[in-house]
Amino acid sequence: MIEHGYPRLQPDSYDYLNPAGYAAQLIRKSSQRMDVEHQLQDLKSLPGQWLKEGYASLTCEIRAPHMLYCLRHDHDPTEQEWSEAGNRLTVTQQFDIPHSQDQRIYFIPSIVLNETRVIKLSSEKHGVSDIWNEKTVCFPKGAVLAGGKVFEDIENVVHLLTFRLDPELEEGVIRGHTEEDDDAWRYVVHVHQKTLSALHSEQNSEWFNALYIGCLAQMLAAIQRDFKEEPQYEALKVLAEMVRTETGLAPPWETDGLEWDDALKIATHLHSLITPQQE
Repeated sequence: MIEHGYPRLQPDSYDYLNPAGYAAQLIRKSSQRMDVEHQLQDLKSLPGQWLKEGYASLTCEIRAPHMLYCLRHDHDPTEQEWSEAGNRLTVTQQFDIPHSQDQRIYFIPSIVLNETRVIKLSSEKHGVSDIWNEKTVCFPKGAVLAGGKVFEDIENVVHLLTFRLDPELEEGVIRGHTEEDDDAWRYVVHVHQKTLSALHSEQNSEWFNALYIGCLAQMLAAIQRDFKEEPQYEALKVLAEMVRTETGLAPPWETDGLEWDDALKIATHLHSLITPQQE
């Protein structure tokens, strides 16, 4: 952890002397609007310092995996908010919620670093615990400095594309098929144990992205095969809108694929928005 990690300000961590220094409260105003109240109790902490210096932003990420939807909202405190802060900052962030008939959406409020930074940590200057004191640490761009608690409905989230362990598969072999239940459609990719373990390793991120794009392309091809008319599942309707937004073209299952050389084009456009599930 010391060599490759970085401290985070959150209640279940011992990285900071005041681990309860950041909290977030979510308030749903309506079916379309959400307020997130960010509360930073100690601006002397490193997340507070970098937030004030403009190196970090208050964020809330919205994810609806059953819709293959992921969007991050950033908020940088205004001069007025800073002038009223003192040593504690409370900021309310507002944004629209994507439409979902069954409201299967979850949110991740946090403080996120906007650029890579290398720093020698000090308990006195940055409020970190002894485990990090005098350690030189590289914080990567996008590092979650504080928070990151997930507010979600775990039981009801439906992932369109899922990696699932299959103990009967030979090493290096993958197999995909579609599944349907009362209100959901999904594409399941069966993998060997070693393949599933490799998916969790950051060292294999480029390989995983390539594999995932290929599996996503197979999922899109399966949708085109299974649904000759407009899909009735809400998640697939939203996926069709994502294709239109990201590519400017209709999805292939609505056009017989005549506008596309292959489904890899759509998969390449969409893969950065996807939140995969690994069972």
